[in-house]
Amino acid sequence: MMNLRSLGCTSLKVSELCLGTMNFGWQTDESTSLSLLDAFHAAGGNFIQSLGVDTGPAASPISPSFSETVVGTWWQARGIPRREIVLATRINLGGKDAESTSTLGARVRQLCEMSLRRLRTDYLDILVCEWSGAGHPPETLRRGLDWLVREGWVRYVAFSNIPSWRVVVGIRDGFERIHCRISAVQADYSLLSRTPFESDLAELCAEQRIGFFARAPLAGGLLTRQSDGGSSLSPARRAWLGERYGWDAIERATQALGELALDSGYTESQIALAWVLHHPGVTSLVMGVSSVGHLRDAVKASRIRLGADELRLLHHASRLQQIALPYRSSQTGRSSSVQGAARAPVELENV
Repeated sequence: MMNLRSLGCTSLKVSELCLGTMNFGWQTDESTSLSLLDAFHAAGGNFIQSLGVDTGPAASPISPSFSETVVGTWWQARGIPRREIVLATRINLGGKDAESTSTLGARVRQLCEMSLRRLRTDYLDILVCEWSGAGHPPETLRRGLDWLVREGWVRYVAFSNIPSWRVVVGIRDGFERIHCRISAVQADYSLLSRTPFESDLAELCAEQRIGFFARAPLAGGLLTRQSDGGSSLSPARRAWLGERYGWDAIERATQALGELALDSGYTESQIALAWVLHHPGVTSLVMGVSSVGHLRDAVKASRIRLGADELRLLHHASRLQQIALPYRSSQTGRSSSVQGAARAPVELENV
């Protein structure tokens, strides 16, 4: 069974693996999606994140918003008590939405209302706001989020892809203007992307008791390998990811993972996930899977305990992805307790 971790200084407990459902019902067929939700819940997972958008009808599987409809159908059809699951959705408030800041408060309320309807719930446990507009999220947005929290539509607010200095400004504004608190942040974190979190977000989250959700922990699928040694990524996607992360860095990281996999019996992807979970600042990692077998393989990563030698190898193999602050783990020098596991690849959602 998966472990539960506290979300910052809140009373909410979330599973260390978060099931990303962005592709459910349209890229992953509805039957498979429901099976994945069943398997995740059976393994002790309670944290589910969808994507809230307003393109296309909610009942038609033509956009990521249909994933919310699938999740809502699932938990009600299974008779799962609402308090046993943590429902989150992510909304994008940048781009063209940022051009008219005066309407952002109404915009976030509209998106939240549609998500609640699709998820068949009266409230969201976590609303993740992805802000890609220029400057700091405006006052109108913060007032809109305050309204959602006061009215009971949302329990906790998180921000995605937001620099640490903006989090600090948000915390300051929260005290000065009595805004709802930022309870978590979400950003990429993997062996191929250490800087966004480790450079300053990790210390900020620890000091302010803010949760952290690790996104793309397998770097879009680069840290997975099929049983025949090949990759499930298309040549075009692999080339794009290679340019993004750097081929030298990819080679070093995958070579280290391969060495540990040979010694342990775990797959490269399971070890890469375990490395992310080992960081004491990580509350949960967001994963997207396409089959029940892949999900079960990912769940096994939560049982891996990396020892000092294994952590040292992975640290040196990925140190070029780290800037400013050294990696400071909480490991106590214990040897790894890895055991044999199936070698199926795990596809992580690139949310």
